[in-house]
Amino acid sequence: MEELEVSNLPEWQQNFRSASKLKAENEPELALLYYSLAWEEQKQPDLGRELIETLLELDASEDASEILEQYRLHHPGGLVEFLSGRVAMAQGDLPAAQQAFEKALRLAPQQFEAQLALARLYATSNAYALAFQSYRQYMSLKPQDYEVNLELADLMNQFGDRKEAARLYQEVYIQQPHRTEVLLKCLYHQAFQSPGEVVKMLITLAQEHPHLRTILSIHAASVLRIAGEIEEARKALEMALSDPLLEDREAYAWLKEMLLLPLMLNSEEVRRHEQRLNQFFAQLALPDQPLVRSDYTNLEPYARIWPLFSLYAYLNLETRPWREAFGKLFQAALPTRPALQIRSYERPHLAFVLNSNAPVQTFFQRILTHWPDEAAAQISVCYAPNPTPRYEMASVLTASRPDFKHIHLSDSFAESMEQIAELEAQLLFLTEVHTDRSLQSVLACYRLAPIQVTSWLSSGTTGLSTMDYFLSSERLEQQDKPQRFYSEKLHLLKSLPTVMNPPLYLQAIPERHEYGLPEDANLYICPQLLYKLHPDIDTCFAEILEQDPQGILVLLARPDLPAVQNKLLARLEMRFPHLMPRIYLMPTMETQDLWGLMQIANVMLDPFYFGGGATSAEALGLGVPIVTWPGQRLHGRITYAYYQQMGIMDAVALNPEDYVRKALRLGMQGSWRQELSAKISANSHKLFHDQAAQREIADCLITLAKSKG
Repeated sequence: MEELEVSNLPEWQQNFRSASKLKAENEPELALLYYSLAWEEQKQPDLGRELIETLLELDASEDASEILEQYRLHHPGGLVEFLSGRVAMAQGDLPAAQQAFEKALRLAPQQFEAQLALARLYATSNAYALAFQSYRQYMSLKPQDYEVNLELADLMNQFGDRKEAARLYQEVYIQQPHRTEVLLKCLYHQAFQSPGEVVKMLITLAQEHPHLRTILSIHAASVLRIAGEIEEARKALEMALSDPLLEDREAYAWLKEMLLLPLMLNSEEVRRHEQRLNQFFAQLALPDQPLVRSDYTNLEPYARIWPLFSLYAYLNLETRPWREAFGKLFQAALPTRPALQIRSYERPHLAFVLNSNAPVQTFFQRILTHWPDEAAAQISVCYAPNPTPRYEMASVLTASRPDFKHIHLSDSFAESMEQIAELEAQLLFLTEVHTDRSLQSVLACYRLAPIQVTSWLSSGTTGLSTMDYFLSSERLEQQDKPQRFYSEKLHLLKSLPTVMNPPLYLQAIPERHEYGLPEDANLYICPQLLYKLHPDIDTCFAEILEQDPQGILVLLARPDLPAVQNKLLARLEMRFPHLMPRIYLMPTMETQDLWGLMQIANVMLDPFYFGGGATSAEALGLGVPIVTWPGQRLHGRITYAYYQQMGIMDAVALNPEDYVRKALRLGMQGSWRQELSAKISANSHKLFHDQAAQREIADCLITLAKSKG
């Protein structure tokens, strides 16, 4: 009967139905054919919209623009303006998209889709106040759209009022109590202030909802770990592991043993954790079969372990044996994939995977933006899913290098891996393996290209047999057998493996009182993550303040991480209580404010054994002297490498005692500070816009790609 009814419909309606069915079956190319046939016969508004949306889905924005003009002739009004904004977004014209969405809302104020599109556009443009307003207006029209409610809450949590974000999370959780991940977000910021209260709340919820006891225990462990309550986090994981029906128990058992807070009280505590981890990694046994399902739907609990290795680096621990042991275990836990198919190219094909964050933007974006045209290579750039819109490298690189292939990786790991594999690149460059984002860590476990490379933005060696080269520099590594720190073959460039932009000089340097700092003090600043402050540096800080009665030590802390801040303060107060009035903890600040703080300081202190990277480059670009003592491993030698690049060794210390001497001389002898500052300013250009480094990096990667071409 239904077939008879369809056959009686006009031909355009039959084509419309066929197209809609094909689109629902994920066949957009065939659907487009039927939509186009129907549109030629009948210019119906719903049909036109589906045709335009399908063209946009297939990245055919120019064709969509042509249909849009036809649509405008037949159906002027708010909807066509909304579609006009969608087309402009697809073409990268954000101002035109904004104008179109705003016009759509003037014509049809209740058009919720235009309101949501405008909110997302504002967020992409970093216009957060306008984004918040548009999101709220959308929610007044669609109050039960909980996914958008969460979208606003996430944006609020990142760039707005965290209390308001918590309220929004709570509203969603009340309506959808099965979504415990929303509860976790709701409790996230509370955990830093009162982890005990959070645990009590979770216990109450577990009592009220016994079937959620295990998942709530896992969430409690996450909250407690972030809050710095490591032993309590282990207890929560033990509670989850007591459930005989717990899925992926191996992942949670590994996580329980590997948890630690990188900010330790003393060196003895570091050694105890090192012994604990040595015992754990020594007894690891490979699974008999993969633990991660073939569709990767249970990947997350396993993948969350990799970023812990980046924390170990702050403790000056030798992690290569641990990474190699866990790498074999993790690769055995993953499902296998078909063997790599190698093909030849006329030009070398290089693929880069980029996270959208500050380190990649600082150290890697310019390498690709100014890739030498004469370096004949096919380039593909793969952008990891971006959790925040803050660093818009994709739009910058897409606009500046239209000759590259640009791929936005899927939120699904399985799909993102296939996107990369389908490129069939000769060389795959994974920029940030084993950092706080686990996508690249898992990608690195597979053979997706004949040559796979990483570099200094990864947290040390990967420990993986599938990674072939680690790109570093003669300036960054020790002369005495640096290969021992790497499972990959270490490739040393003469230049630094980066090309950076210089900082902008401030038009007016701020006064010290604007930061709440005394005008007559000698300021010793260490504006690095508190995690980087190994207990061994405490003695240097104390000796500097002991020998300079006018000295003030300035550290930067995140106010939303009081557990870390309080542990550092407790550590310092336990050893040097009389110096605490001269230790200032200032909140993290915007870039311009940080540059101002650097320029009013007497000297900047580079922490060992994990020093500054971007911050050190910015300080030297502003002529600010930095005292550094290079360690054995790359992450403690970056500031030293900058000084080598500039040909200046005056502030490079030979040992901790020399570190203190040089800091005091800069802090207390204004003439030497001015002399060294002038010397740095005269040579800091050697760090930036380094065309030789640009050429060397490109040549190196092309040569490596050709080695398996």
